[in-house]
Amino acid sequence: MAERPYRQACERGVGVACVTLAPRVSTTLQLLERACWLGQAEACTRAASFAERPGGVYPAHLSALFRRGCSLGDPRACLELAQSQLTSSTAADLEVAGGLLLQACERWEAEGCLHLAQLLQSGSLPARGPLTALALFDRTCAMGESQGCAALQQMGLPAGGPLR
Repeated sequence: MAERPYRQACERGVGVACVTLAPRVSTTLQLLERACWLGQAEACTRAASFAERPGGVYPAHLSALFRRGCSLGDPRACLELAQSQLTSSTAADLEVAGGLLLQACERWEAEGCLHLAQLLQSGSLPARGPLTALALFDRTCAMGESQGCAALQQMGLPAGGPLR
């Protein structure tokens, strides 16, 4: 059985083995969660996405998985967690979402940069220091996100980026 070495390694705490084994067995969610708690950032995001399916787990559990993935460095987890924060309309939740989007952006997640730029441009979040909508649209465009380039052009700036 090809899964046996992976199962043994996973049981011994090797997170990568849990991730590798996950799609091969019926206990996919449990293995991804184990890999997450063993420090595999992307496993946290994959577990949360897997758990979101019909009949999945509770929203608080999903948030915990995304929060763990973000804290371990997965920009997608930061982005997903920010999206859930943005559904709330309180200023505190917007601030939290902005921080999560910034983390995603700093880890080269173009969608995080784009959403943060849009929040700054709309005035939903105040600009702080060099963190401006212009800088974020420029970064988004540099990452190949066409909406970032379009936003720069709407500001009357070259799509190649004014900050380079």
